Amino acid sequence: MDPFEQAKALFLQALEHHNGNRFGPAEVLYRKALDLMPTRVSLLVNLAAVLASQQRPDEALVFCERALALEPGNPDARSIQAQCSRAEAGPAQALQMLDQAIAADPSNVEAHSNRGVLLRDLGRFSESLASYDRALALSPDHVGVLANRGSVLARLGRVSDALASYRQALRIDPGFAAAGEGFIHLVLDSGFAPADHDPEFDALLIRAIAEPWARPASVVPALTSALRSQSAVADLLARIDNTWPQRMPLSPALAAELTQVVHGNPVLAALLVHAVISDIAIERLLTTLRSWLLHEVATDPHADRWPDVVSTFNCALAMQCFTNEFVYETTADEGSMVLDLRKLLVDALDRDQPVPLPLLVAVASYLPLYTIPEPERLSARRWPAPVEAMLERLLGEPLQERHACERIVRITGVGNEVSRQVQQQYEENPYPRWMSLVPGRTRMPLQEYVRNRVPGSEYRTSHRGTEVAVLNAGCGTGQAPIDTALRLAGARVLAVDLSMASLCYGARMAAKLGIDTIRFAQGDLLELGSLDQRFDLIESTGVLHHLDDPAAGLQVLATLLRPGGIMRLALYSKSARRPVAAARALIARRGYTATAQDIRRCRSEIMALDDGAPEKRVTAFSDFYSMSECRDLLFHVREHELTLPEIKRMLDAAGLGLVGFELEPARYDAFARSFPDPAALTDFGAWQDYEERNPDTFAEMYRFWVCNEHDRRG
Repeated sequence: MDPFEQAKALFLQALEHHNGNRFGPAEVLYRKALDLMPTRVSLLVNLAAVLASQQRPDEALVFCERALALEPGNPDARSIQAQCSRAEAGPAQALQMLDQAIAADPSNVEAHSNRGVLLRDLGRFSESLASYDRALALSPDHVGVLANRGSVLARLGRVSDALASYRQALRIDPGFAAAGEGFIHLVLDSGFAPADHDPEFDALLIRAIAEPWARPASVVPALTSALRSQSAVADLLARIDNTWPQRMPLSPALAAELTQVVHGNPVLAALLVHAVISDIAIERLLTTLRSWLLHEVATDPHADRWPDVVSTFNCALAMQCFTNEFVYETTADEGSMVLDLRKLLVDALDRDQPVPLPLLVAVASYLPLYTIPEPERLSARRWPAPVEAMLERLLGEPLQERHACERIVRITGVGNEVSRQVQQQYEENPYPRWMSLVPGRTRMPLQEYVRNRVPGSEYRTSHRGTEVAVLNAGCGTGQAPIDTALRLAGARVLAVDLSMASLCYGARMAAKLGIDTIRFAQGDLLELGSLDQRFDLIESTGVLHHLDDPAAGLQVLATLLRPGGIMRLALYSKSARRPVAAARALIARRGYTATAQDIRRCRSEIMALDDGAPEKRVTAFSDFYSMSECRDLLFHVREHELTLPEIKRMLDAAGLGLVGFELEPARYDAFARSFPDPAALTDFGAWQDYEERNPDTFAEMYRFWVCNEHDRRG
């Protein structure tokens, strides 16, 4: 094949990947084609577009300049050049460059689209929408424009129109993740729910939690709302709630109803498998269903007849119980029956006899299977597909964690008494349990990584080089450092935690996701000053407030930050955690302790309170619905709740200055309406004023970014 034909073949392959947003393979093929035809303008422009899509503007500009040197008026090259150079050239010049590209070729879809992006980022949403509409007039099926148009419509408050734009993009390209992520984040931020049952909407919510398009825990309320909107489910929930705390008796008619309403319900199935369910009424339904299963098996433990739909549902229920660490209320009778059935299960394994499927699933719904003697014997047997999936979650993953521990080193001791108590808590209850993260479509440079999380940030990194040294201090089960490794270009992460059990969980998840750029290590944040390494990025979210002295911990982290580096922190808000304080007061009055039995009893008492009780408000926290998270929420051995003035004093003492808070766009828009001066974004006084008027703004935590005060002012 001559070079032209070979380059053409490579170009067509690259274009297929490019159009499918598979930018990595497209880049490789475009580069191979350019080696054969280095002066082909279309190749130079398309490679520049791919590099720009991967947040690599400097490299993209090189190929734009090569294309424009060969063809000075090329509108595509000008459009990409404007897109990539706006940070350096400024928005006015970038907009002028785009207008020149459009004037040269009014039919240039990408130029209109890039103009829409620039205007959106400038906050000129109506003008941005007009640019997107012109792009769609030229290319109605352009999924990227449809998704971006959805984001602008959302900022204009046109929620229904925005969701329609996202849904249209997903109909054209079901795999277009940007549209899926935009759809689910808008649903969650707006609280939107269809007026009538909408199967397509439900299917999108299921994809959002399964693929996922957002953190699964965040999707649970929307899926819960969709489940409750089903009239048959709502009726069943009401009947169970009316008899609670007594278990509604199981009748033949009710058993038939369950097969139709519950067992084959795709929304409930997605909730059971992919996240902890955080809804009192649904928890009571599942507690009742589990109890019925247990009593049926206890009545005839050797029965092994089970319809496929029932088998699939009950295996998913066992997975939910394992994920929430068996937090559901268990009566004394149930506890006794479970122990009897566990003995039957172990005896069957010891005698190498068949294990009835209902017996196995009933036991798995009440206690961890990995605690039975030689649990590997269960995995060695052949089971139906739903049981195999259940055993992978309940047995395979814990056993993998045991092996992961062998690769984790200790880098500091644990000398502080409070640190030792915290360590013990998380050894017993690793926190949080999680199953998936939103895949990173592209890894972005550090500056873009920060600006993506802090709208309006003026942060400019002085970092140079291909690697970014990252410290995650207090990484828990690895969710935060793994997310960073997926999204930050060149990230090399040291992830440190007190708890070996938590580190093993994180190491297993990193291996599962194919991430080899994280080093997990056991150590105490307070002792990390002994490290001889300095870091470009330090992340410590939800950790400092559990130290004996949060300010001392922050001082240690500040010494580990390189000049020009940046730090991401998260701390509890005293204002937002008033329900937690009320629940903790109840716990103190009742004398509940941090045992599994007492946590279950405490939860039952709180859930039974009148809705107006201040302690009942804690049930709005998703952490209330699993054992480890509830222990972290209500029974932590040490916790500090802080105010913004207290945080400012800590930062001042450490020589750190505020870069900005992390909040969803709607919150930022509301703040900007109250404080239009851009300088307010880094003004603790303005944020304190805003929080006093909106006390639930930081309901999860204060999440914010800081840097060395000298770097910020410079």
